[in-house]
Amino acid sequence: HIAPAFGEDDAKVGRKYDLPFVQLVNGKGEMTEETPYAGVFVKKADPMVLTDLDKEGKLFDAPKFEHEYPHCWRCDKPLIYYARESWYIKETAVKDDLIRNNNTVNWIPESIGSGRFGNWLENIQDWCISRQLWWGHRIPAYFLPTAEGEEEKYVVALTAEEALEEARKIEGYENITADQLVHDEDALDTWFSSWLWPISLFDGINNPGNEEIKYYYPTSDLVTGPDIIFFWVARMIMAGEEYMKDVPFRNVYFTGIVRDKLGRKMSKSLGNSPDPIALIEKYGADGVRMGMMLSAPAGNDILFDESL
Repeated sequence: HIAPAFGEDDAKVGRKYDLPFVQLVNGKGEMTEETPYAGVFVKKADPMVLTDLDKEGKLFDAPKFEHEYPHCWRCDKPLIYYARESWYIKETAVKDDLIRNNNTVNWIPESIGSGRFGNWLENIQDWCISRQLWWGHRIPAYFLPTAEGEEEKYVVALTAEEALEEARKIEGYENITADQLVHDEDALDTWFSSWLWPISLFDGINNPGNEEIKYYYPTSDLVTGPDIIFFWVARMIMAGEEYMKDVPFRNVYFTGIVRDKLGRKMSKSLGNSPDPIALIEKYGADGVRMGMMLSAPAGNDILFDESL
């Protein structure tokens, strides 16, 4: 059993063996025209499938199995993986540069930085920057009208006006109007703006080579947590190499992550974060600071317990 359109591992196998990505469920959770149950919600279609198989004499048994299934962390509704076209940054194209720069940056502790970064680089994948969110930076792509079955056409521009100018340069679209262009609905991954931070902070994107960017880039030290080494640190190095021809920092110092005594990362959804004001009122600000410092070996996580 393989379903390339409905799971990351299945998709990898599907791409390897050139299998079709058949979309059986749409974004609303309804069965598609690819099935005899078009328009029916997935869970309602389940018993219909069993009934039809039974009528055809093809149902031999219908045992029930319990298995892990992904659920939304906010509303606890079941989730179905859904394959859709997305935008990517071709990280695999800069793999060799990153492996070289892994030795340029001084990781502290080295076991966390160099080791994890190196292992990630060996298995690097292209970065999907499409997000289906109601907010965020919109992807600056505008689609042109095409006939059914025709290859999709699009232009990339900073504004709708510039997109219209670019679209009119394409043969057959000289008279296209603004209302015929469709702005891509996806927003950029939040880390897309973050990976440009060392450069954009000093207006190095819009005003390259200005006095501030020349003075401050590259900086000396970055202090961060190891949980975002791939989301942020690695990608800042990528952006620096691509746009500035130099890594953005010389040293990366990893702090530990404060977890609860069960080892879980503290989060609002779990409600397992202590109230710092209450701790300070009970032990004093210096007592809280000292307790945290004494229990924080370099780069290792802290399992927080009030007894500290």
